[in-house]
Amino acid sequence: LVIKREGAEFFEEGISEKRASINYGILLHRLLAHIKYKSEAESVLNELHIKNEFTEEERVVLSGALKKMLDHEVVSSWFGKEWEVRNEVPVLIPGGRQSRIDRVMFGKKNTVIIDYKTGAKKDQDRKQVEGYAGLLTQMGYPNVQGYLLYLEELEVVEVLAGSTLSLF
Repeated sequence: LVIKREGAEFFEEGISEKRASINYGILLHRLLAHIKYKSEAESVLNELHIKNEFTEEERVVLSGALKKMLDHEVVSSWFGKEWEVRNEVPVLIPGGRQSRIDRVMFGKKNTVIIDYKTGAKKDQDRKQVEGYAGLLTQMGYPNVQGYLLYLEELEVVEVLAGSTLSLF
């Protein structure tokens, strides 16, 4: 048996916290991909736990994070029954590339895009949502709004619709 340990980060101190943070973001993102409405959040969490998507310890942490998120004034409004919701929406970007929008909500008079982010903020985050919003606007969806939701900080950033050229 040969174990190969590659990567400069493997032996760095503090890397376990970094990995835990990355894992937390991935798990929360995966959980949110299954939730359309606030009323189903706990049952989806429990269902995924039963399917061994995460440990009991992770379930407790995710439950607390989910409660905090769904109590947030802005975020809570995104999980109301007044929306028609699509999660993990595939989009074909000009040039033949594909991407996925984390959450698109269709209202009577507007369309809202949510992109969940983990880790450090990047200029590319905003450009990505601008591109999605521009694309949906060009497709004829009304009053497209875009938001970034930084999961660890529970920070909401509004993004204005842009050109599809700004995508990636």
